[in-house]
Amino acid sequence: MEAFGDQEGITSNLINPTSNLINPIFKCKGDKKMSNITSQEAKQIAEEAYIYGLQQAVFYVARFVFTQLEAAPKYVGVNRLIFNYKPSGPDDREIVTPNATTLYGAGFFDLSEEPLIVELPEIVDRYYSFQAMDQYGDYFFYAGNQFTGREAQQFILVGPNWSGKIPAEFAGTHIINAPSAAGFMIARIALKSYADAEVKAVNGYQDKIMATPLNQWLENGHQAVPPAQRPKVKGNYAVFPRMPQLARALVEVQTAMDYFQLLSLALNDPTMTKRTDSLKEVETLTRLARIGLMEGNLFDPAVLDKATRDAMEAGFEAGKQKVKAAVRDGMIPMNGWMVTKDMGNFGTDYLTRAAIADAGWGGPEAKSHIGGFCFVDAEGQQLNGGQRYTLTLDTNNPPPCTEFWSIPIYDIEGYFIHNEIDRYTVNSFMVEKGGFYVDDQGQLTFYIQRERPTDPNRVKNWLPAPAGDFRLVARFYGPKAPLIDGSYPMPRPVPVE
Repeated sequence: MEAFGDQEGITSNLINPTSNLINPIFKCKGDKKMSNITSQEAKQIAEEAYIYGLQQAVFYVARFVFTQLEAAPKYVGVNRLIFNYKPSGPDDREIVTPNATTLYGAGFFDLSEEPLIVELPEIVDRYYSFQAMDQYGDYFFYAGNQFTGREAQQFILVGPNWSGKIPAEFAGTHIINAPSAAGFMIARIALKSYADAEVKAVNGYQDKIMATPLNQWLENGHQAVPPAQRPKVKGNYAVFPRMPQLARALVEVQTAMDYFQLLSLALNDPTMTKRTDSLKEVETLTRLARIGLMEGNLFDPAVLDKATRDAMEAGFEAGKQKVKAAVRDGMIPMNGWMVTKDMGNFGTDYLTRAAIADAGWGGPEAKSHIGGFCFVDAEGQQLNGGQRYTLTLDTNNPPPCTEFWSIPIYDIEGYFIHNEIDRYTVNSFMVEKGGFYVDDQGQLTFYIQRERPTDPNRVKNWLPAPAGDFRLVARFYGPKAPLIDGSYPMPRPVPVE
């Protein structure tokens, strides 16, 4: 097993070397960190901690699923991609709001020991991208047809503390200096239909996308090492006993004490390189230290008195509600939809960062694609499967994109729900292929409802709704200005009898 750092700040007696579990009784370095703090202060700081760290906590759990939880379908180890070779569906619950119009490849990398070589094939017939972000949700690397072209290409991702020699064949444009040793990488390739031949064609491209640690790449004659020839390397990041239970739907199932323990692990993880040039972050971390959230100190719920614990739990709930409100209110309005802004480049906008972590973790900047959230109908009421809706798109004025658009439907938590026709999204590829009924005026009406329509044309345009509250989260790949600034007249779901 490869080791990743010395887990600085986490004392060795807290780690069970055989299970890699932190002792469930955390030990703090003294009660002085919690002294002289009122319940009101503890509540306020706990609320701030939720908003500041939700992205990092989701990153930490997602990395655990991909690199350590061997029973998880997404387990692949460190510095390695795992691909979904079929469209996302109801069984994919590791990340909220997955997209069924692209096939993904995703994984977590660790640059603390050496760089990572990324090799991409020539792809000339469709959209594709390869992107990488740090634990703060900020994307620092984009490749693909929108950014670096369609020819075969290779890049080297270099960690912030590495001082070795970069191979001579890498041009400066292909040397990517990562801001953190820890990161998430994702490849997306457009799926133009769900036909077997189309899926297999995309699978062929997926198999040619490689991520290889530098030393293995050098030993293989400056070539990528195919995944089948590389063993999976399990991550060695500190965890605590309840993390497997948090691996599915973290935001919805975590308790306050779960969250503060997660954030404590993130703050003590030496691979998650801290920012050194942000006064706001320094000031935020200084305040968080007052409730035991700091480097060199593992948060211990057991040392909290009842008043402080109650205050922190109240702060956690307040932070959660503020983030939920920001999902709805902190975005750009677009005729009843809410368009994400500043995704993948949050800087110190912690609230927007947390809102995206809650609603659609892993979203990049608008130069790649954006999302549009819709929770309510044209009358302002929450979308619910007990009601039927129509959504009418003018095919003479479709969403303006250089690539494509899609409109998936999810339950209120952001997951696909099984339906009888296995349709979880509608998209521009379906429109181009003539798969929907369009009237003489070019109007394309989707029927969003639980029960199957009786009219054959409506069946063609049926988007099955789940029971209970639900959401729509449109994707616009290569969005043009009217989508980015919210001026495009995106159609709204209209309730019908």
